[in-house]
Amino acid sequence: MKRIVGIALALTLVLPVLALAASALPDYDKEVVRATWKCDGGTTSIVLYRTETYKLDVTTTKPGHTFYDLADSTGEQFLYKTAGSTEVTSLSHEEWDAKLEEQAPNLYRAIHGGGRGDCGEVK
Repeated sequence: MKRIVGIALALTLVLPVLALAASALPDYDKEVVRATWKCDGGTTSIVLYRTETYKLDVTTTKPGHTFYDLADSTGEQFLYKTAGSTEVTSLSHEEWDAKLEEQAPNLYRAIHGGGRGDCGEVK
């Protein structure tokens, strides 16, 4: 009986942690889009979401990979999802930047002070 109680207690403590890891991103699809941009000859799209509690930039590149830059009261997170996958992984800023530079060079340059290049807002 003690073993069953111990297992039940462990699951009660572990399952919420797993749920939090899976929900690192806010439910941004329900938010109002602030702006949409295109770069890299139209193959990269960037959608900017802004609320009172967070800022989220969602970038999708030609092969369908998705970059997430999420800033909220806890700090900034750099997340990445490979095309065809549902798994969102957390990356260091350096890893995120390296992938972005490889997949969306004009956007990377625009973010890092290299001018706007072919990046522009879609009306």
